[in-house]
Amino acid sequence: MPSAPVWAPLTLYYVIGSVAAVLLSCIWVAGEEIGWRGLLVPELIKVTSFTRTALISGVIWTGWHAPLVIWSNYNSGAPVYSLGCFATLTIAASFVFVLLTVKSGSLWPAVLLHASNNAMIEGYFNPLTVERVQTKYFAGEFGCAMLPFIVFCAWAAWKVINSPASDSATAAGRLLS
Repeated sequence: MPSAPVWAPLTLYYVIGSVAAVLLSCIWVAGEEIGWRGLLVPELIKVTSFTRTALISGVIWTGWHAPLVIWSNYNSGAPVYSLGCFATLTIAASFVFVLLTVKSGSLWPAVLLHASNNAMIEGYFNPLTVERVQTKYFAGEFGCAMLPFIVFCAWAAWKVINSPASDSATAAGRLLS
């Protein structure tokens, strides 16, 4: 019987650890997502556009975290800068979260995305980041390094929902029923 490659046990360890981290994170983020994507987004989408729904829910989501970002160790050590980066991240990410919610008619894709994001950033990427003076300005949820990617994802979500081929009216109707 052939033996497993040297890298197999480590890969299995990280796969199992990642799945476990995401599932545990689902417990923490489910409450937020029930509020944002389960209750707020369906009500907003009834009375306003996709873009406004994403912006409003993103601003409220940012406001929910703002006290923690400014007045606790939840930030990277530069509270005002951290809040600016975090606000940009959450408002931009809201476009993706609202798209997932509207297209699926469910809050669970948003729960999984939120949980995956938190588990990977907090569980893997932050611990792997070398701490330097400038690190707090670039790394994690409170730095600027992720912002170009998140803003691109927001733009892509906006393009998807506003494309002529989009069936957003049907998806929104399914969400509202």
